[in-house]
Amino acid sequence: MCREYKPMTLSRPRLLNLPAREPWERNLYVLWLALALTMIGFGAIFPFVPLYMRELGIEDPGQAALWGGIAGGVGAFFMVFSGPVWGVMGDRSGRKKNVVRGIFGFGAVMFAASFVPNVYYLLGVWLFLGFMPGPGIVSMPLIAAMAPKHRVPYAIGVLMSASFLGFTVGPLVGGLLIDSLGFRTTLMMTAGLLAVSGSMVLFFVKEGRETPATPQRLDLRQMLSGIAKVARSREIAPILGVLFMVQFGGSLMLPALPLFLGTLSSGEDVGASVGVAFAILGVTGGVSSILIGRMGRRIGRTPLIAGSFLLMGLAHIPMLMVGDILSAYLVLGVLGFLGGGLVTTAFALVGTSAGENQGAAYGAAQSASSIAWFASPLVGGAIAGMWGLREVFLVEVVAYVVAGALAIRLLAGTEAEKELVTIEVAPILESAGGD
Repeated sequence: MCREYKPMTLSRPRLLNLPAREPWERNLYVLWLALALTMIGFGAIFPFVPLYMRELGIEDPGQAALWGGIAGGVGAFFMVFSGPVWGVMGDRSGRKKNVVRGIFGFGAVMFAASFVPNVYYLLGVWLFLGFMPGPGIVSMPLIAAMAPKHRVPYAIGVLMSASFLGFTVGPLVGGLLIDSLGFRTTLMMTAGLLAVSGSMVLFFVKEGRETPATPQRLDLRQMLSGIAKVARSREIAPILGVLFMVQFGGSLMLPALPLFLGTLSSGEDVGASVGVAFAILGVTGGVSSILIGRMGRRIGRTPLIAGSFLLMGLAHIPMLMVGDILSAYLVLGVLGFLGGGLVTTAFALVGTSAGENQGAAYGAAQSASSIAWFASPLVGGAIAGMWGLREVFLVEVVAYVVAGALAIRLLAGTEAEKELVTIEVAPILESAGGD
């Protein structure tokens, strides 16, 4: 008896469910890849800036941490003012342009920094970062305006996973490159990588109908009024306060951490040790950004955020006692897990609360973050310079406990406090699935 032959058909695997069914999903995939490459470049440079200070003539570890904090703060200071302006400009003349400007602008600064002869020239070049749109932040209103409202948290979570991936791979690659080729060559290679990622956004992201065909005239007074109105709104203002505390706590130890890890490592492979440490922070942060959505469906926003702050404070206590690099890695894994959930929650809440003013809201969010990025490295560097590297972690304990109490105060009485957090976060390779 003959059996009827049926040709075998192969269905696409779930993990490779491309191309996306909707234009905004295709844009999301391109943005994810471009942002991942950008953050790999950032991760290869920013964690190691205190080590670059030593190459530029600052030998004392405490002073190198202090100058690293100054370098981290100088650009962030100007971002406080430029962030909202870029946000409103994106709403009026095109959000994609902001992403392209930011990536290419950061690349130009990296290239120029590879030629500086001393720390003073580096600070002069580094301050130009403050006038550039932050690629990670300005990409959020771009995709938030494209995606359906109920899919905005998912899209923001996907972009956040690119950041965590970049800061996982970047420090590993950067540490190896710095140890083998030097900081200046690594800066040049990073500039080239950013040129590639910027070109991807320029040529492959399609912004769609939301952008005005003719750029609108920018009125400075109207712009500032609009930003202030959004920032003072009942839903956005408490989130900005929480976001400031999240970013302040996360940045406080950065000037001291590479040098502290150097005291625990063999001495010859400091770059690699620092790279592994920041990779651990990235991996655990990425995992928590995926899991936080499931937790948030059953936990209110205030308990979730306040509890995370408290746990972050407690998790810093072991850093006061660690005596070897492996123990430090273990503690940093816990810190990365808790911190990843905090930052993902805060940024997603901005997107779901902003309505039509995505650019202005994320511009205000960038200002809140930039104030923290400006003040926190300066404070952390000053503490390391005056009291010691390990004492920075003691201040972290106090800062996070205070932040937890303040978060309860900020969010108390708002309508959002009564809602459950519904942040849907998924890795980029997961199928977008049905709505």
